[in-house]
Amino acid sequence: MQVLRVLFAAACLLFPMVPAAQGLTGAFFGSVKDEQDAVLVGAVVRVTSPALIGGTVTATTNDKGQWRFPALPSGTYALHVERPGFATYREDGVVLGAGASLERTVIL
Repeated sequence: MQVLRVLFAAACLLFPMVPAAQGLTGAFFGSVKDEQDAVLVGAVVRVTSPALIGGTVTATTNDKGQWRFPALPSGTYALHVERPGFATYREDGVVLGAGASLERTVIL
């Protein structure tokens, strides 16, 4: 019995637990460009999913045309991107797993 306790203690030290929040979420990020490959600043990016308790989350592209949702619960998402003067982009059925990182380049 003492040997089992020592082995368990050693295993706990060698394989520390990953924080729960880190293992249950994923990252979704990307960039928005026009057809000439120029970045689009100020595009509104929304993701929706039944997995989101608070509802839709929104981001705006930065000066490099990039957006980021660093910690979303795993689930199936819809991605919407809008910017005045361009057609709206929509992608349904985006599956984000726990611990995953997804990247999209959206062309408006």
